[in-house]
Amino acid sequence: MVGPAMNMGKLYSTTSSTVVPLLTRPKKTRKLPTKAFDNFRSDPGQDVKPAIIVGTDGRTYNDKAAAANTANTHLVRILKGRHLQMLAIGGSIGTGLFVSSGAALASGGPASLLIAYILMGGMLFCTVQALGEMAVTFPVAGSFSTFATRFIDPAWVFCGIKTFGEAEYAFAILKVTAIIGFIILGAVINCTGTPGTGYIGGMYWKDPGAFNHGFKGFCNILVMAAFSFAGTELVALAAAETYNPSKSLPTAIRQVFWRIVIFYVLSIVIIGLLVPHDSPSLLLGKSGSNGNNNKTSPFIIAIQSAGITGLDSVMNVVILIAVLSVANSCVFGSSRLLASLAAQGQAPQPLAYIDRKGRPLVAVAIAFAFGLLAFLYVSPVGSAAFTWLLALSGLSSLFTWGTICYSHIRFRKAWTQQGHSVDSLIYQSPVGSIGSWVGLIMIILVLVAQFWIAIDPIGNENIGMKSKITSFFEAYLAMPVVMVFYGGYKFWYRTRWMAVEEIDLRTGRNEVEVGSLYRGIRGGRQGRQGGHGDGGVAEMEEDL
Repeated sequence: MVGPAMNMGKLYSTTSSTVVPLLTRPKKTRKLPTKAFDNFRSDPGQDVKPAIIVGTDGRTYNDKAAAANTANTHLVRILKGRHLQMLAIGGSIGTGLFVSSGAALASGGPASLLIAYILMGGMLFCTVQALGEMAVTFPVAGSFSTFATRFIDPAWVFCGIKTFGEAEYAFAILKVTAIIGFIILGAVINCTGTPGTGYIGGMYWKDPGAFNHGFKGFCNILVMAAFSFAGTELVALAAAETYNPSKSLPTAIRQVFWRIVIFYVLSIVIIGLLVPHDSPSLLLGKSGSNGNNNKTSPFIIAIQSAGITGLDSVMNVVILIAVLSVANSCVFGSSRLLASLAAQGQAPQPLAYIDRKGRPLVAVAIAFAFGLLAFLYVSPVGSAAFTWLLALSGLSSLFTWGTICYSHIRFRKAWTQQGHSVDSLIYQSPVGSIGSWVGLIMIILVLVAQFWIAIDPIGNENIGMKSKITSFFEAYLAMPVVMVFYGGYKFWYRTRWMAVEEIDLRTGRNEVEVGSLYRGIRGGRQGRQGGHGDGGVAEMEEDL
């Protein structure tokens, strides 16, 4: 059955084993709607979807129908390769790196900060490679949430796309340019020195020291480091709206390694060399009108310490734009996940509404509405509520990454057990299932370390029992909430752990043959260079 069959410009071959053709793209026709809100109406080509919740008592989950609904998505495949590449490089560079790295530096010292970022970067490299392999094989709506439903247990998941792509493309270019400029400037400052110090080198690693609060300080910043990488998985979430994911996604996924090395690790090295972990600006910040201490970015502290006037204001503008970029990514990611959950019967059905332009309008509106809760932070009476909202989402990225790693482990096991060769995968994770095991174990260790810090936080000898209990739930509230949602959903809908031999590896699968894809890409390039070759593939390459 073909999904959105109207206005298809190109249709690439699939086999009878799939539910939908993979590469469909509307023709570039520009036509004004006859009525004011025609574009916001539902897609007339949408088919009647099978029921997700079945049974006489309405408590039996139909995983086959859920897979069919996410494969038959009416989201428009319009994102190009350049969008995905910049999304992979700069899509999640935001306050985690620009601001929260300062609190992490003060908590654990420069050495702990660098080690934590390297460890989290290595874990995330394994995770994203695993996600890329699954997303290229199954470029369906919902990405990692859909994979968890299909490969693990449906209960576990319970716990205007082109505008997004162009906006994120521009945001990412600006952030990447700013970080590269800061790395170069930081190296110059370190060698030439500041007005009061002269040559810096590794001076701050000796005094006040490379570590702060010992091993506990290191454990305390692991989650902070993970927060800085949050959002990297969005590149795979865009698979359902990417034209030719067989080529665009692998290219974007490979960018992750360079992003981790250049934009994160090198930035942390420069910050650790230029800003001591006991800097008064780093520890105290500036008191705001509501009595809260506004965190000061270590990037700005480094620039101010060098006596460069005006550049700190420019960096402030970059940070504000980075926040807008993160908000843009969050609206995209949360709206697509909500629409995917609704398509799988795990969220209210109105959230699955998609208009004629391929936009999940209801889910986007809900995402925008929740974004307004950020204004609680500037309210004296609402800051406590905002703190608890952060507590609910504090470990969410770790749960997401753990789910991705375990989904990939189950996917690889089902793939081989059902008679498929790993060589037949369009894109293979270079670290394989071993990398997913490494990533999963590292995530579990981080959760254990965070549990220890939640029970026995740094400086606990100066706080009372009530404050200790509050601190524990602020740091670890997400864990019991996830367990309650998982257990409740599993009990009510009686979902079962997916048996490896029963895992669906057919619905929505990308059927592009590996050899023909490689030959097609080469033929397209030769056609452009020599004036001959496969014109269709050449046109495909130009679109990318």
